Amino acid sequence: MVYPPIVVPNQIGSISRSFSLGTSSFDIDNLYSPGNVFSDSLVLDLASPKYVPNKKYIFCRSGNDNNGTITGAVWIQLPSGIWYLAFDGTDDRVNIIHASSLNAVLVITYIVWVRPTITWQDTTGFHQIFDKRSDAGGIVPTFLYSDTSNTLAMFSGTTCATGTKASFAAGTWFMVAGMAVDGVVGGAGNKVWINGMDDTSATDTATFATNTDDLVIGASFADPGYSNFLKGGVALGRQFSRSFTDAEIFSIFNRERHLFGV
Repeated sequence: MVYPPIVVPNQIGSISRSFSLGTSSFDIDNLYSPGNVFSDSLVLDLASPKYVPNKKYIFCRSGNDNNGTITGAVWIQLPSGIWYLAFDGTDDRVNIIHASSLNAVLVITYIVWVRPTITWQDTTGFHQIFDKRSDAGGIVPTFLYSDTSNTLAMFSGTTCATGTKASFAAGTWFMVAGMAVDGVVGGAGNKVWINGMDDTSATDTATFATNTDDLVIGASFADPGYSNFLKGGVALGRQFSRSFTDAEIFSIFNRERHLFGV
């Protein structure tokens, strides 16, 4: 049941605030029904909290307990009821402690909504979205980022998929997605999407590697410090262990866009 925005009791007798999220066909806490190709391959699912969010943690609803610890980033709520994390571009990040499920095997796909608070790239450097790498100089597994040419890119040993979009405008929500397939010469199957549309301009061979480092959202990890801090908002971050078709990505975009006023 979806309650109106009034104080209602929860199951243990304390009070919580629940909001209508404008989702008539599904609850945002369960975007995909159990037992299908989406949920079975869902490694990380950082869905919007249903109630007032925890300031220290963001919880994973994939069943893998890949919960994140928030450093600096703050929760903001959209008119639709969706909560997102705002990163300041200076030192904010989310750390998800290593689990074997977070290491890419054969194929990886990231899907996430982002909202730049400056036009990427008005400044030099990168805006890191997802990053799971070993320490400085080590092997770098797959991650998704906006690079110094204002494009979206996936990296796994090489920049294995690069987009064409000229810029990500400040104050605008975008659904971005990236996919990499391990070891396919030339990068066939590696893609990036923006707002449900294939934006890939170039590919190269992805080489997956495993490590025991955190998955970081909003920054790059290079022991002992962090860099490439993202300046903007992040919502509904997901990692899948399967490939996606253009039609599937477009369907997800259409299902969620109204939550972000797109």
